[in-house]
Amino acid sequence: HARQGGAAFDMAQAREDLPLVDDPVIDQELELTLARLRGVEDPGTIVVPVQGPRGASLSSVAARLAGALSVEAVRPAAGVRPSELGGLCTLAWLRGAILDVPVSMLTADMREHDAPIALPLRALPLVLTVGIDDPTALKRLPSEALPAIHIRPLSYRTRLALWRAHLGNALQQSPDLDEA
Repeated sequence: HARQGGAAFDMAQAREDLPLVDDPVIDQELELTLARLRGVEDPGTIVVPVQGPRGASLSSVAARLAGALSVEAVRPAAGVRPSELGGLCTLAWLRGAILDVPVSMLTADMREHDAPIALPLRALPLVLTVGIDDPTALKRLPSEALPAIHIRPLSYRTRLALWRAHLGNALQQSPDLDEA
């Protein structure tokens, strides 16, 4: 436990596991990223940008990378402050996990809108996926960041198929969805 603002802080409670989500749209970019990760010789933090539209499941990429590398993927739990990111990086490194964070967590304390992003504990051998919904934020990442994995918006038909696959009978009672 660490002391934060006078109260005990349990770092293990500051993260949550990511579920594995299958998404065939990104398979090719994911395979390229996996090859790059396996070939990295620098033991420092490896940044994997994941860029997609607002509301897309950017964290699903971290879960898929983790599944392919036989490790777990975690993200900060709700309420974790950007100042606690260094501790989360350490925890993920100790667990051998991929840490998935939104770019807003890396930029929260920055005064300049276009300043380069400085990573906490950059020397840790850690894979850090960074979810980005604004493509202009890509240029703020460290120059050694891997090429971004791009999540494309799903079509209406694809979303409907996913809803039906995961919600089952609840959607069977709504045939009007096919006509929308």
